[in-house]
Amino acid sequence: MDTSKPINKTITVPDVLFSYLYVKEPYKPRNSDQKPSFCGHGVFARGSAAEQIVTAAIVEICKNAWGDAMVDAAVRQADGSTVVQKLPAWKAMLNSFKDDNRLPLKDGNKRKPIAEPYTNMLYISANNPSRPRVVVTENGVNVEIGPDHPHWPYSGARGNLVVDLWAQGCPAKPVKDPTWGSRINAQLAGAQLAAHGKRMGGGGRLANLDEFGLHAPDADAPPPGAPEEESLV
Repeated sequence: MDTSKPINKTITVPDVLFSYLYVKEPYKPRNSDQKPSFCGHGVFARGSAAEQIVTAAIVEICKNAWGDAMVDAAVRQADGSTVVQKLPAWKAMLNSFKDDNRLPLKDGNKRKPIAEPYTNMLYISANNPSRPRVVVTENGVNVEIGPDHPHWPYSGARGNLVVDLWAQGCPAKPVKDPTWGSRINAQLAGAQLAAHGKRMGGGGRLANLDEFGLHAPDADAPPPGAPEEESLV
């Protein structure tokens, strides 16, 4: 396997509904040993440009991280049983990530309890120990803004997320602690408000300004397209 291929990728996830977006102050889990972190969900419809972009990036990372060598893999069937099949190693790993909820791309109908805005939707979940960069397009240029700006993003608004995806526990980058396992991780690098909405409860690396598209607040611009891939959820 060629370990020189990149096992990480930065993507812009367009036209999502922000939910559980904490980019002003970190989220502090209750009754948990987890450290506070900045985080957010980007909620979007099946078949959207957002799903296509996230899916294509995850597939690319898996291919680069685990390669095409054929392996015996237990494939879960619709009735819950498993069948052993020969699959490329990357596909076998991707299937296991899907089965064990180790992808940042999630099915809103599998949240407990199922509630709006997740019903019949997909979402990407990402976090960051450091505050992500927040920008707005002004006069055709992306500029970084602070929490007092009227276009500071919030849960219930729509916009774009810049997310860093990477493979954990692959041959090119094994984990220090085997209990961490393998998965695809997502770090929230930036957020950009595109349209205001009804406010909802909840609110690493900084994204570069040129990673965001030029998207004036409340502008009605179509999201970019992306190659079609098999659904991951």
